[in-house]
Amino acid sequence: MENAVARAQSVLDEPIQTVRPLTGGLTSAMLALTTNGEYVMRLMTRKSWRTHGAELTARERAAQQVLEGTGVPAPRSVALDADGRSTGVAAHLMTRVPGAPAETLTPSQVEAHRGHA
Repeated sequence: MENAVARAQSVLDEPIQTVRPLTGGLTSAMLALTTNGEYVMRLMTRKSWRTHGAELTARERAAQQVLEGTGVPAPRSVALDADGRSTGVAAHLMTRVPGAPAETLTPSQVEAHRGHA
């Protein structure tokens, strides 16, 4: 993880103030990075997904680039290390979008947001 944080720091304009793990990632380890802004680093660390990491992170970045400027709330891709050369595993740094994992929402919260999708 140290390599991932160092890679993120090398592309961000501000010092990283905090690093903490995010829960809920099924395919990867997710780190929340805070500078004056908020970022997420996806690291394809789960063994069964590592062989697909380069393709998955590249597709994720491509999807984010398509959505950029459309008004659809989506992270903005900041940096990609698809081959893991800098981080040790396929990794994708993106901006953080507010929200919570679906499994943490109560039924009333889900219902309240149904009309907004």
